[in-house]
Amino acid sequence: EGWSKRLWDLSASAYVLDQRPFKVVRTSAPLITDDLCYRQTSGGPCIDVVSELDRDAIFRDFFARARNSDPA
Repeated sequence: EGWSKRLWDLSASAYVLDQRPFKVVRTSAPLITDDLCYRQTSGGPCIDVVSELDRDAIFRDFFARARNSDPA
């Protein structure tokens, strides 16, 4: 079986360039409690949370952009 690594370093930039490979859920921002835990809220400011991503699509886009970039 093959294995793959997470894309944490590449995924933020990829999301800015193209959101299509990402499944996004809009939810209210959680509150941080005094003991530094999160508590889910409702009615507060909304945030987008990425719940899934298409790793292959992100890499295809990355390498296509790299191939078409001007190195100078």
